[in-house]
Amino acid sequence: MWRLHVDEEYHQYAENCHVVDGIEVCEFPDWVPDIPPAMDFAKQGIMNLLQMIPDGNYVSLYIFSGNIKMLAYRKRPAEVMEVLNEIPQGEDNTLLFTGVNEIPDGDKVIVITDGTPTEDSTRVKRFNGEVFLIGVGTEYNENILKYIADQTNGKIYHIEKSDDLQSVIPNLFPQDIGASNVRVYIESPFQVNLVNYSGNPLSLGTLEGVVSIYGNLTVPINYDGVVLRVRVTYDLPNRPNQQVVEELSVTPAFNQTGFLASVNSDIIGEVTYYEKLKELGPGNVEETINVLKSIAETTRRADLIEKTKKLSEGAGDTKKVVSETTKTLRGNRS
Repeated sequence: MWRLHVDEEYHQYAENCHVVDGIEVCEFPDWVPDIPPAMDFAKQGIMNLLQMIPDGNYVSLYIFSGNIKMLAYRKRPAEVMEVLNEIPQGEDNTLLFTGVNEIPDGDKVIVITDGTPTEDSTRVKRFNGEVFLIGVGTEYNENILKYIADQTNGKIYHIEKSDDLQSVIPNLFPQDIGASNVRVYIESPFQVNLVNYSGNPLSLGTLEGVVSIYGNLTVPINYDGVVLRVRVTYDLPNRPNQQVVEELSVTPAFNQTGFLASVNSDIIGEVTYYEKLKELGPGNVEETINVLKSIAETTRRADLIEKTKKLSEGAGDTKKVVSETTKTLRGNRS
């Protein structure tokens, strides 16, 4: 029997192999099982994801392979399950940028891809909710996913194959919600340079714990007054439309000793770490991780040391490194 998709352990039984339209086709004994198409695993992963969504929520489902098609719009999870069989096997065109720009906003935007876009890179819109980009296998381009993640304040999850989707699902839905519809407004008379997020206001979606937003600004000599005002709006489970406002003021130091006494070296070390982490990419993995190790050891922060260790463990796989980088920059539940 001629086969296209057979598990590697059975390759030794291949006979009469030949190439058809650039694809190798071989003959195998009837008892050798086929590998189910990757899309079947993806559908099962989406099914598991839908089953975890709490009642009262609505889901939209779009595909961007070949063309952009809406399969469901603001349907209950059980209704979306009924249309999963309408998802076709993957086509040659991957309209990732167009797809991201056309899908509607939501509390959570989850994009799953296993290929490289066949269209030119372009800017993508910002979302009010959290953005999760799931790269499957070895064919997708991690640099493109990071480009989208940096614009949307998103996180990338790398999985080896589609049936690993269920291992990612718990990271997408928090068990204990601290606040929802969280937006952060930053005001200053000076330019504020954010490190691990971008945009103003920041839309953080649903939070279950503390989120750190790092940044810096330059204050003129002898400035005295407010340098930063941060306003956060959010909804609590039983109390919507909440708000908190905090201001940061500075006064001139009388001498160098007074200035140095007011400097928080732990915060400076932490911001320096994340500034360097932001530079981490496929072309400078080893060099950047070594610098991060040095910064983490200098701060003696156990959490930074542990984060750097995790990055080091995946240093040989740029997809894993890029995934860990985005999750570390913007907080990681896993």
